[in-house]
Amino acid sequence: INDRLYANFDARTSWENTEFVQTDFTTLPDSDAEKVIVEIADETQYLEICGLLPPQLYGEISDGKLCLILNRNATKYNALRWLCAAWKIPREDVCGFGDDYNDIEMLRWCGIGVAMANAIPQVRSAADIVTLSNDEDGVAGFLERYLPEHGLYREPV
Repeated sequence: INDRLYANFDARTSWENTEFVQTDFTTLPDSDAEKVIVEIADETQYLEICGLLPPQLYGEISDGKLCLILNRNATKYNALRWLCAAWKIPREDVCGFGDDYNDIEMLRWCGIGVAMANAIPQVRSAADIVTLSNDEDGVAGFLERYLPEHGLYREPV
């Protein structure tokens, strides 16, 4: 909410050095939330939470222990489709990178879907290519190799 993370768990266990407010969600600022992150014990608890959500929201498992509650229309896939339509970019010219469940639909849609080496198995299966992990600068490494090989990069003059 307003660029501040509120979580019902110690968020540093998932995102080291992240500022957050630990809360039981009973008191929050009177503002719309972009995303709600709830620590879950198992898939049963995830399904319980999803059953409580209104139609415009959905839940997604992340890192096997978090439930991300998001607006159904606010997905990477929808954002890329909208931008490509607005800028008249064919999807074949789009390269997407991902590592978790919320990336699968986007990777399948992109002309080139690239999974990080640390991606969950379902993401690696959905991708066209697997690159190095996030910790190994996989996106940069892929772009440094791919762009020159396809004549899409020129050294600055």
